Amino acid sequence: MRRRYCRNHSGDAGQPSGGEGYFAERKRRWRRVSGKIAIKKLNPHPKNTHYFTDVDGEKYEEMKRSIETHGIRDALKVTTAYTVVSGHQRLRIAKEIGLEAIPVEILDVDEWEAEYLLIAENVERRGQAETDSMKKSRIAKFLQEYWGVQHGGERASGQNGHLKTTADIAESIGESEKSTRRILKLNDLIPEIQTLVSDKKIGTTAAEQLAYLTQDEQRALLDAKGDISGTSVQDAKGYRSQAKEAEESGEDFAEKIRELEQKITDAEKRADKAETERDEIAQKEPEVQVERVEVMPKKKAEELQSIQQERDELEASLSRTYSRLQDLEKAKRSQSQVDQSPLFDILRTTSVLNGYLKSIAENPRYADDLAGYANDETLSKSIAELSNLESLARQTSSLLKREETVILEN
Repeated sequence: MRRRYCRNHSGDAGQPSGGEGYFAERKRRWRRVSGKIAIKKLNPHPKNTHYFTDVDGEKYEEMKRSIETHGIRDALKVTTAYTVVSGHQRLRIAKEIGLEAIPVEILDVDEWEAEYLLIAENVERRGQAETDSMKKSRIAKFLQEYWGVQHGGERASGQNGHLKTTADIAESIGESEKSTRRILKLNDLIPEIQTLVSDKKIGTTAAEQLAYLTQDEQRALLDAKGDISGTSVQDAKGYRSQAKEAEESGEDFAEKIRELEQKITDAEKRADKAETERDEIAQKEPEVQVERVEVMPKKKAEELQSIQQERDELEASLSRTYSRLQDLEKAKRSQSQVDQSPLFDILRTTSVLNGYLKSIAENPRYADDLAGYANDETLSKSIAELSNLESLARQTSSLLKREETVILEN
Protein backbone atom coordinates (compact mmCIF):
# COMPACT_ATOMS: atom_id res chain seq x y z
CA MET A 1 0.00 0.00 0.00
CA ARG A 2 1.32 3.49 -0.81
CA ARG A 3 2.13 5.64 2.20
CA ARG A 4 0.20 8.88 2.37
CA TYR A 5 2.63 10.87 4.48
CA CYS A 6 5.91 12.67 3.99
CA ARG A 7 9.14 12.64 5.95
CA ASN A 8 9.95 15.42 8.37
CA HIS A 9 13.36 16.88 9.01
CA SER A 10 14.45 14.07 11.31
CA GLY A 11 13.33 11.38 8.88
CA ASP A 12 10.44 10.16 11.08
CA ALA A 13 6.99 9.64 9.65
CA GLY A 14 4.84 12.76 9.86
CA GLN A 15 1.09 13.26 9.69
CA PRO A 16 -0.62 16.03 7.72
CA SER A 17 -2.09 18.88 9.68
CA GLY A 18 -5.31 20.57 8.60
CA GLY A 19 -6.08 24.18 7.89
CA GLU A 20 -2.96 24.93 5.84
CA GLY A 21 -4.59 24.81 2.42
CA TYR A 22 -4.94 22.13 -0.21
CA PHE A 23 -1.20 21.59 -0.63
CA ALA A 24 -0.36 21.74 3.07
CA GLU A 25 1.72 18.54 3.02
CA ARG A 26 4.34 19.99 0.67
CA LYS A 27 5.02 22.84 3.11
CA ARG A 28 6.22 20.49 5.83
CA ARG A 29 9.96 20.25 6.31
CA TRP A 30 11.72 17.66 4.19
CA ARG A 31 15.30 16.53 4.63
CA ARG A 32 17.10 18.58 1.99
CA VAL A 33 20.53 19.60 0.69
CA SER A 34 21.32 22.67 -1.42
CA GLY A 35 24.09 23.30 -3.91
CA LYS A 36 25.00 23.35 -7.60
CA ILE A 37 24.97 20.37 -9.90
CA ALA A 38 25.92 19.68 -13.52
CA ILE A 39 22.93 19.94 -15.87
CA LYS A 40 23.81 16.68 -17.59
CA LYS A 41 23.05 14.81 -14.35
CA LEU A 42 19.47 16.11 -14.13
CA ASN A 43 16.48 14.27 -15.58
CA PRO A 44 12.96 15.64 -16.16
CA HIS A 45 10.25 13.93 -14.15
CA PRO A 46 8.66 11.24 -16.39
CA LYS A 47 5.17 12.45 -15.45
CA ASN A 48 5.78 16.18 -16.05
CA THR A 49 4.21 16.32 -19.54
CA HIS A 50 1.53 13.88 -18.35
CA TYR A 51 0.22 16.59 -16.02
CA PHE A 52 1.47 19.89 -17.45
CA THR A 53 1.92 21.70 -20.77
CA ASP A 54 5.28 23.36 -21.40
CA VAL A 55 5.32 27.15 -21.18
CA ASP A 56 5.81 28.81 -24.56
CA GLY A 57 5.40 32.10 -26.38
CA GLU A 58 6.10 35.43 -24.72
CA LYS A 59 5.98 34.02 -21.19
CA TYR A 60 8.78 31.58 -22.04
CA GLU A 61 10.84 34.30 -23.73
CA GLU A 62 10.40 36.54 -20.68
CA MET A 63 11.71 33.76 -18.40
CA LYS A 64 14.62 33.20 -20.77
CA ARG A 65 15.60 36.90 -20.79
CA SER A 66 15.50 36.98 -16.99
CA ILE A 67 17.76 33.92 -16.64
CA GLU A 68 20.18 35.23 -19.27
CA THR A 69 20.46 38.49 -17.30
CA HIS A 70 20.30 37.36 -13.68
CA GLY A 71 20.90 33.62 -13.81
CA ILE A 72 18.72 31.06 -12.04
CA ARG A 73 17.93 32.65 -8.67
CA ASP A 74 15.37 30.08 -7.52
CA ALA A 75 16.95 26.63 -7.15
CA LEU A 76 15.36 23.65 -8.88
CA LYS A 77 13.93 20.98 -6.58
CA VAL A 78 15.17 17.49 -7.37
CA THR A 79 15.12 14.04 -5.76
CA THR A 80 18.19 12.18 -4.54
CA ALA A 81 18.15 10.43 -7.94
CA TYR A 82 18.42 13.90 -9.58
CA THR A 83 14.87 13.74 -10.98
CA VAL A 84 13.41 17.25 -11.30
CA VAL A 85 10.15 17.84 -9.43
CA SER A 86 10.12 21.63 -9.78
CA GLY A 87 11.92 23.70 -12.44
CA HIS A 88 11.42 21.95 -15.78
CA GLN A 89 11.07 25.24 -17.67
CA ARG A 90 14.20 26.65 -16.00
CA LEU A 91 16.05 23.46 -16.94
CA ARG A 92 14.92 23.83 -20.59
CA ILE A 93 16.20 27.39 -20.70
CA ALA A 94 19.49 26.52 -18.97
CA LYS A 95 20.20 23.87 -21.61
CA GLU A 96 19.19 26.25 -24.40
CA ILE A 97 21.52 29.06 -23.33
CA GLY A 98 24.41 26.69 -22.58
CA LEU A 99 24.68 26.70 -18.78
CA GLU A 100 26.75 23.83 -17.39
CA ALA A 101 25.66 23.82 -13.74
CA ILE A 102 22.62 25.20 -11.92
CA PRO A 103 21.50 25.56 -8.28
CA VAL A 104 19.35 22.73 -6.92
CA GLU A 105 17.67 21.71 -3.70
CA ILE A 106 17.80 17.94 -3.18
CA LEU A 107 14.79 16.44 -1.38
CA ASP A 108 14.80 13.03 0.27
CA VAL A 109 11.39 11.77 -0.93
CA ASP A 110 10.05 8.57 -2.45
CA GLU A 111 8.48 8.37 -5.94
CA TRP A 112 4.93 8.76 -4.62
CA GLU A 113 5.79 11.92 -2.68
CA ALA A 114 7.89 13.26 -5.58
CA GLU A 115 4.90 13.00 -7.91
CA TYR A 116 2.77 14.88 -5.39
CA LEU A 117 5.42 17.62 -5.11
CA LEU A 118 5.62 17.81 -8.91
CA ILE A 119 1.92 18.72 -8.97
CA ALA A 120 1.96 20.94 -5.88
CA GLU A 121 4.98 23.00 -6.98
CA ASN A 122 3.73 23.52 -10.53
CA VAL A 123 0.20 24.48 -9.50
CA GLU A 124 1.58 26.93 -6.94
CA ARG A 125 3.98 28.51 -9.45
CA ARG A 126 1.55 28.72 -12.35
CA GLY A 127 -1.42 29.85 -10.31
CA GLN A 128 -3.69 27.19 -11.85
CA ALA A 129 -3.71 23.44 -12.37
CA GLU A 130 -3.82 23.37 -16.20
CA THR A 131 -5.75 24.69 -19.18
CA ASP A 132 -5.74 21.28 -20.86
CA SER A 133 -8.90 19.58 -19.54
CA MET A 134 -7.38 16.13 -19.89
CA LYS A 135 -4.24 16.99 -17.95
CA LYS A 136 -6.34 18.72 -15.31
CA SER A 137 -8.34 15.50 -15.06
CA ARG A 138 -5.15 13.51 -14.40
CA ILE A 139 -4.10 15.96 -11.69
CA ALA A 140 -7.50 15.63 -10.01
CA LYS A 141 -7.26 11.83 -10.22
CA PHE A 142 -3.82 11.75 -8.61
CA LEU A 143 -4.93 14.04 -5.77
CA GLN A 144 -8.00 11.86 -5.25
CA GLU A 145 -5.75 8.82 -4.84
CA TYR A 146 -3.02 10.60 -2.85
CA TRP A 147 -5.50 12.12 -0.39
CA GLY A 148 -7.60 8.96 -0.32
CA VAL A 149 -10.79 10.77 -1.32
CA GLN A 150 -13.60 8.30 -1.97
CA HIS A 151 -16.45 8.82 -4.45
CA GLY A 152 -18.62 9.82 -1.51
CA GLY A 153 -16.46 12.89 -1.13
CA GLU A 154 -14.37 12.21 2.01
CA ARG A 155 -11.23 10.23 2.73
CA ALA A 156 -12.03 6.96 4.48
CA SER A 157 -8.87 6.87 6.57
CA GLY A 158 -8.12 6.06 10.14
CA GLN A 159 -5.21 8.50 10.23
CA ASN A 160 -5.34 11.55 12.43
CA GLY A 161 -5.43 14.97 10.91
CA HIS A 162 -7.47 16.77 8.28
CA LEU A 163 -9.50 14.54 5.95
CA LYS A 164 -9.43 15.76 2.36
CA THR A 165 -12.64 15.91 0.33
CA THR A 166 -13.73 16.51 -3.26
CA ALA A 167 -14.03 20.18 -2.30
CA ASP A 168 -10.25 20.25 -1.65
CA ILE A 169 -9.58 18.71 -5.06
CA ALA A 170 -11.95 21.22 -6.69
CA GLU A 171 -10.22 24.15 -4.99
CA SER A 172 -6.77 22.92 -5.94
CA ILE A 173 -7.64 22.68 -9.66
CA GLY A 174 -9.77 25.84 -9.70
CA GLU A 175 -13.13 24.20 -10.46
CA SER A 176 -16.51 23.74 -8.77
CA GLU A 177 -17.23 20.40 -7.11
CA LYS A 178 -19.74 19.56 -9.86
CA SER A 179 -17.20 20.33 -12.60
CA THR A 180 -14.52 18.39 -10.73
CA ARG A 181 -16.66 15.24 -10.70
CA ARG A 182 -17.24 15.67 -14.43
CA ILE A 183 -13.53 16.25 -15.07
CA LEU A 184 -12.56 13.17 -13.04
CA LYS A 185 -14.76 11.05 -15.31
CA LEU A 186 -12.51 11.89 -18.28
CA ASN A 187 -9.93 9.47 -16.88
CA ASP A 188 -12.19 6.62 -18.05
CA LEU A 189 -11.61 7.58 -21.70
CA ILE A 190 -9.29 5.48 -23.85
CA PRO A 191 -5.98 7.20 -24.82
CA GLU A 192 -7.11 7.97 -28.39
CA ILE A 193 -10.13 9.94 -27.16
CA GLN A 194 -8.09 11.59 -24.40
CA THR A 195 -5.84 12.98 -27.14
CA LEU A 196 -8.87 14.45 -28.94
CA VAL A 197 -9.90 16.18 -25.70
CA SER A 198 -6.39 17.62 -25.20
CA ASP A 199 -6.39 18.86 -28.80
CA LYS A 200 -9.82 20.48 -28.17
CA LYS A 201 -11.40 18.41 -30.94
CA ILE A 202 -14.02 17.16 -28.47
CA GLY A 203 -15.54 19.32 -25.73
CA THR A 204 -15.32 18.35 -22.07
CA THR A 205 -19.07 17.78 -21.63
CA ALA A 206 -19.33 15.57 -24.72
CA ALA A 207 -16.20 13.70 -23.65
CA GLU A 208 -17.71 13.04 -20.22
CA GLN A 209 -20.71 11.39 -21.91
CA LEU A 210 -18.37 9.21 -23.99
CA ALA A 211 -16.53 8.21 -20.80
CA TYR A 212 -19.65 6.35 -19.64
CA LEU A 213 -19.11 3.89 -22.49
CA THR A 214 -16.93 0.91 -21.66
CA GLN A 215 -13.45 0.91 -23.15
CA ASP A 216 -14.53 -1.81 -25.59
CA GLU A 217 -17.51 0.33 -26.64
CA GLN A 218 -15.26 3.38 -27.08
CA ARG A 219 -12.92 1.39 -29.34
CA ALA A 220 -15.90 -0.01 -31.25
CA LEU A 221 -17.12 3.56 -31.77
CA LEU A 222 -13.73 4.59 -33.17
CA ASP A 223 -13.59 1.50 -35.40
CA ALA A 224 -17.07 2.22 -36.77
CA LYS A 225 -16.67 5.98 -37.34
CA GLY A 226 -12.94 6.34 -37.87
CA ASP A 227 -12.91 9.94 -36.65
CA ILE A 228 -15.13 11.31 -33.88
CA SER A 229 -13.71 14.85 -33.86
CA GLY A 230 -16.45 17.42 -33.32
CA THR A 231 -18.73 15.00 -31.48
CA SER A 232 -21.49 17.06 -29.83
CA VAL A 233 -23.09 16.40 -26.45
CA GLN A 234 -26.23 15.23 -28.27
CA ASP A 235 -24.16 12.84 -30.41
CA ALA A 236 -22.39 11.43 -27.35
CA LYS A 237 -25.69 10.86 -25.53
CA GLY A 238 -26.96 9.12 -28.67
CA TYR A 239 -23.98 6.76 -28.64
CA ARG A 240 -24.66 5.95 -24.98
CA SER A 241 -28.26 5.17 -25.85
CA GLN A 242 -27.19 2.98 -28.78
CA ALA A 243 -24.72 1.12 -26.55
CA LYS A 244 -27.42 0.46 -23.97
CA GLU A 245 -29.83 -0.82 -26.63
CA ALA A 246 -27.13 -3.04 -28.12
CA GLU A 247 -26.33 -4.48 -24.69
CA GLU A 248 -29.99 -5.20 -23.93
CA SER A 249 -30.68 -6.77 -27.34
CA GLY A 250 -27.37 -8.61 -27.61
CA GLU A 251 -26.46 -6.76 -30.82
CA ASP A 252 -22.96 -5.70 -31.81
CA PHE A 253 -22.47 -2.05 -30.82
CA ALA A 254 -20.02 -1.29 -33.64
CA GLU A 255 -22.42 -2.72 -36.23
CA LYS A 256 -25.25 -0.66 -34.77
CA ILE A 257 -23.16 2.49 -35.13
CA ARG A 258 -22.28 1.59 -38.73
CA GLU A 259 -25.96 1.16 -39.57
CA LEU A 260 -26.73 4.54 -38.04
CA GLU A 261 -23.87 6.16 -39.96
CA GLN A 262 -25.13 4.61 -43.22
CA LYS A 263 -28.61 6.02 -42.64
CA ILE A 264 -27.14 9.46 -42.04
CA THR A 265 -24.96 9.18 -45.16
CA ASP A 266 -27.94 8.14 -47.31
CA ALA A 267 -30.01 11.04 -46.00
CA GLU A 268 -27.17 13.47 -46.74
CA LYS A 269 -26.85 12.12 -50.29
CA ARG A 270 -30.57 12.61 -50.90
CA ALA A 271 -30.35 16.13 -49.55
CA ASP A 272 -27.29 16.91 -51.71
CA LYS A 273 -29.05 15.57 -54.79
CA ALA A 274 -32.08 17.74 -54.15
CA GLU A 275 -29.81 20.74 -53.58
CA THR A 276 -27.97 20.10 -56.85
CA GLU A 277 -31.23 19.87 -58.79
CA ARG A 278 -32.43 23.09 -57.25
CA ASP A 279 -29.18 24.86 -58.19
CA GLU A 280 -29.39 23.56 -61.77
CA ILE A 281 -32.92 24.87 -62.12
CA ALA A 282 -32.00 28.20 -60.56
CA GLN A 283 -29.14 28.60 -63.06
CA LYS A 284 -31.64 28.31 -65.90
CA GLU A 285 -33.47 31.40 -64.70
CA PRO A 286 -33.16 33.93 -67.57
CA GLU A 287 -32.20 37.52 -67.09
CA VAL A 288 -33.96 40.02 -69.35
CA GLN A 289 -32.58 43.52 -69.49
CA VAL A 290 -34.35 46.31 -71.38
CA GLU A 291 -32.32 49.26 -72.53
CA ARG A 292 -34.03 52.58 -71.91
CA VAL A 293 -33.52 55.36 -74.54
CA GLU A 294 -34.71 58.92 -74.83
CA VAL A 295 -36.16 58.51 -78.39
CA MET A 296 -37.62 55.16 -79.42
CA PRO A 297 -38.11 54.57 -83.20
CA LYS A 298 -41.02 52.43 -84.36
CA LYS A 299 -38.78 49.46 -85.11
CA LYS A 300 -37.25 49.71 -81.65
CA ALA A 301 -40.69 49.86 -80.10
CA GLU A 302 -41.69 46.69 -81.94
CA GLU A 303 -38.53 44.97 -80.70
CA LEU A 304 -39.29 46.13 -77.17
CA GLN A 305 -42.84 44.80 -77.44
CA SER A 306 -41.46 41.47 -78.60
CA ILE A 307 -39.00 41.42 -75.72
CA GLN A 308 -41.74 42.26 -73.22
CA GLN A 309 -43.88 39.45 -74.61
CA GLU A 310 -40.93 37.08 -74.28
CA ARG A 311 -40.33 38.34 -70.76
CA ASP A 312 -43.94 37.59 -69.82
CA GLU A 313 -43.54 34.07 -71.14
CA LEU A 314 -40.28 33.66 -69.24
CA GLU A 315 -41.88 34.95 -66.04
CA ALA A 316 -44.57 32.32 -66.40
CA SER A 317 -41.84 29.73 -66.92
CA LEU A 318 -39.97 31.12 -63.93
CA SER A 319 -43.07 30.79 -61.79
CA ARG A 320 -43.24 27.13 -62.69
CA THR A 321 -39.52 26.84 -61.91
CA TYR A 322 -39.98 28.30 -58.44
CA SER A 323 -42.86 25.93 -57.88
CA ARG A 324 -40.51 23.07 -58.75
CA LEU A 325 -37.89 24.45 -56.34
CA GLN A 326 -40.42 24.43 -53.54
CA ASP A 327 -41.28 20.82 -54.36
CA LEU A 328 -37.60 19.91 -54.17
CA GLU A 329 -37.20 21.61 -50.81
CA LYS A 330 -40.23 19.75 -49.50
CA ALA A 331 -38.68 16.50 -50.67
CA LYS A 332 -35.83 17.07 -48.22
CA ARG A 333 -38.28 16.93 -45.32
CA SER A 334 -39.94 13.77 -44.03
CA GLN A 335 -42.74 12.23 -46.13
CA SER A 336 -45.34 13.22 -43.58
CA GLN A 337 -44.66 16.91 -44.26
CA VAL A 338 -44.54 16.93 -48.09
CA ASP A 339 -47.81 18.83 -48.50
CA GLN A 340 -47.20 21.23 -45.64
CA SER A 341 -46.51 24.94 -46.07
CA PRO A 342 -42.92 26.02 -45.33
CA LEU A 343 -44.41 27.98 -42.45
CA PHE A 344 -45.25 24.63 -40.85
CA ASP A 345 -41.52 24.03 -40.33
CA ILE A 346 -41.26 27.33 -38.48
CA LEU A 347 -44.32 26.49 -36.39
CA ARG A 348 -42.92 23.07 -35.50
CA THR A 349 -39.47 24.42 -34.63
CA THR A 350 -40.78 27.30 -32.52
CA SER A 351 -43.18 24.95 -30.72
CA VAL A 352 -40.30 22.68 -29.74
CA LEU A 353 -38.15 25.68 -28.77
CA ASN A 354 -41.00 27.16 -26.72
CA GLY A 355 -41.30 23.84 -24.92
CA TYR A 356 -37.61 23.89 -24.00
CA LEU A 357 -37.66 27.53 -22.93
CA LYS A 358 -40.83 27.01 -20.89
CA SER A 359 -39.22 24.08 -19.06
CA ILE A 360 -36.21 26.25 -18.21
CA ALA A 361 -38.31 29.29 -17.23
CA GLU A 362 -40.52 27.22 -14.91
CA ASN A 363 -37.60 25.38 -13.30
CA PRO A 364 -34.81 27.74 -12.14
CA ARG A 365 -32.81 24.77 -10.81
CA TYR A 366 -32.74 23.29 -14.32
CA ALA A 367 -31.44 26.61 -15.62
CA ASP A 368 -28.72 26.58 -12.94
CA ASP A 369 -27.70 23.04 -13.98
CA LEU A 370 -27.50 24.06 -17.65
CA ALA A 371 -25.33 27.05 -16.81
CA GLY A 372 -23.17 24.95 -14.51
CA TYR A 373 -22.37 22.40 -17.22
CA ALA A 374 -21.53 25.06 -19.82
CA ASN A 375 -18.23 26.91 -20.07
CA ASP A 376 -18.18 30.72 -20.13
CA GLU A 377 -17.96 30.94 -23.93
CA THR A 378 -20.94 28.61 -24.50
CA LEU A 379 -23.03 30.44 -21.87
CA SER A 380 -22.22 33.85 -23.37
CA LYS A 381 -23.02 32.69 -26.92
CA SER A 382 -26.31 31.11 -25.76
CA ILE A 383 -27.46 34.36 -24.12
CA ALA A 384 -26.52 36.32 -27.26
CA GLU A 385 -28.36 33.85 -29.53
CA LEU A 386 -31.50 34.02 -27.36
CA SER A 387 -31.42 37.82 -27.50
CA ASN A 388 -31.00 37.72 -31.29
CA LEU A 389 -33.81 35.15 -31.52
CA GLU A 390 -36.13 37.44 -29.56
CA SER A 391 -35.46 40.34 -31.96
CA LEU A 392 -35.90 38.21 -35.10
CA ALA A 393 -39.09 36.68 -33.70
CA ARG A 394 -40.63 40.13 -33.26
CA GLN A 395 -39.67 41.19 -36.79
CA THR A 396 -40.98 37.97 -38.35
CA SER A 397 -44.23 38.16 -36.39
CA SER A 398 -44.72 41.75 -37.53
CA LEU A 399 -44.15 40.82 -41.20
CA LEU A 400 -46.54 37.86 -41.00
CA LYS A 401 -49.23 40.02 -39.40
CA ARG A 402 -48.80 42.62 -42.15
CA GLU A 403 -49.04 39.93 -44.84
CA GLU A 404 -52.17 38.54 -43.17
CA THR A 405 -53.76 42.02 -43.29
CA VAL A 406 -52.98 42.37 -47.01
CA ILE A 407 -54.53 38.97 -47.77
CA LEU A 408 -57.69 39.83 -45.86
CA GLU A 409 -58.04 43.16 -47.66
CA ASN A 410 -57.70 41.47 -51.05
